[in-house]
Amino acid sequence: MKKTLMGLLTLCMLLLASCSNRNTEALLLTVPKSTPMLAIADVEKMGSRLGKDAPLPSDLNASWSMLLEGDTEADLSTPVVVFQHKNATIATVALKNADKFRSQVEEKSKKKFVHSDGVWCLDGGTVFVCGNQAWLTAEYPRVESSDILGFTKLKGPESVLALDYSSEMAVSGHDVSYLFKLGGAMQSASQSVYLNMLFDNAQYVGGYVDFKEGKAEGSAMVMNGDFLAAPLALELEQIDSAALKEFRGKGNLFAAVALDKSLVEKVMGQLKGLMRLPSQFVEILESLDGNAVMDCTLSGSSLFPRPSALMLTFESEEAAQKAAEFIADIPTKPSDLSVRASGRCAYFQFPQAEGVEIAGLQGDFNDALLAVAMTTEGLDLSSNPKLQQNFKGFNLKCVRSGEGIQVKYELLTPKGRNSLESCLIMMHGSEK
Repeated sequence: MKKTLMGLLTLCMLLLASCSNRNTEALLLTVPKSTPMLAIADVEKMGSRLGKDAPLPSDLNASWSMLLEGDTEADLSTPVVVFQHKNATIATVALKNADKFRSQVEEKSKKKFVHSDGVWCLDGGTVFVCGNQAWLTAEYPRVESSDILGFTKLKGPESVLALDYSSEMAVSGHDVSYLFKLGGAMQSASQSVYLNMLFDNAQYVGGYVDFKEGKAEGSAMVMNGDFLAAPLALELEQIDSAALKEFRGKGNLFAAVALDKSLVEKVMGQLKGLMRLPSQFVEILESLDGNAVMDCTLSGSSLFPRPSALMLTFESEEAAQKAAEFIADIPTKPSDLSVRASGRCAYFQFPQAEGVEIAGLQGDFNDALLAVAMTTEGLDLSSNPKLQQNFKGFNLKCVRSGEGIQVKYELLTPKGRNSLESCLIMMHGSEK
């Protein structure tokens, strides 16, 4: 009997998951393939983790608040889909009962829906309903009923369902999954140059965010047209995390990267083409080979970083000694800057730096090609109490993924509370 009951429960769960996936794909069918941004958010799951006093944006319009109230007619067993069209950000959601949903929004907003060509449009153009689906947007950029009607008539090849990655997003199980299309009017020329320097055939950025107790964590990847990791155009090596223990600089913002000889040669080739550099300085830079670590001290509400210490690794002990001597002999260097060489490393440090050592951070630098870690420990944020009480730091690292890289990140928030609630407090509310 127990086995039969468990089998029925398992079957029900599979059927519910399958139904939710079909509903999500129905929403995705109404999103143009040309959209520069796509996100799928499991609002129901995220909302279940929030405390009853979690603040909502004070400027939340009536339609959005209907999604979050207990008696909402929005079907949140299906994730909310967010996309962009003509520079407007639009969210679309499945409805349990379209008539009741319109009545709820009208009562809350004190506005009326107008029916035209099969589409209901709320006065002001912020909410649209067609069939058992709603679209929510801002008043500007303007979205018209004709746009919504066009969405409902999209065929499979015209929608984001034609992109294999969107189906993966629909079943990912993450709180928020996203996909950004690179290039186009929204990307500056300098951004395009940097991307082309770093990656071959970069066309998309895809990833996810999960809101957990004490931290929000996620991952992002630059991808090619086949939604595989875009190959790195530069050679990067893994950081020697064991060698970081020798770095005694203190601060609250750290960055580390492993400088490979081939990478140094490429960068130096660019620098020498852009500016004239002293020959001795060029020789020192070209002898870099290994960890480069820098820490900074953030102070005050401006969060302006002040360099505290730098460790550079060279190809030989002799090269490290030359670098230390070169900097020590510069007449204009700060008088309190300490310079020394030890083994293949040269250290440049200000003695009055405050903060923690890199070993004291939560950041995991293992397997990283590049890593950044920040903590608010010792940072005076009294001018922004919400930030001081709800933001504890962040960690970011790039690791190898196929021929490309994967960026893993964490936003650290107070323990004992879901990170989404902490983020909402920082952005919109005050703690109860």
